[in-house]
Amino acid sequence: MSEISAIFARFGNQANVARAFGVTPAAVIKWVRSGRLPPLRRYQWRDMQGSLRKAAGGLIPAAPASREG
Repeated sequence: MSEISAIFARFGNQANVARAFGVTPAAVIKWVRSGRLPPLRRYQWRDMQGSLRKAAGGLIPAAPASREG
């Protein structure tokens, strides 16, 4: 599952994704069209995942890092 797919699986729709990341829905459309998260948003997503794992007492496994290149 791509990072963008995982984000949509977590937040449900474009408006919720935009709110979660503090961006406009138009920015989210750009991510979807390009298939890539900007570096800052990738950092935010990984930080969100870490926070979720901590809240679940470590019961949520870490997502594998994506490889680019």
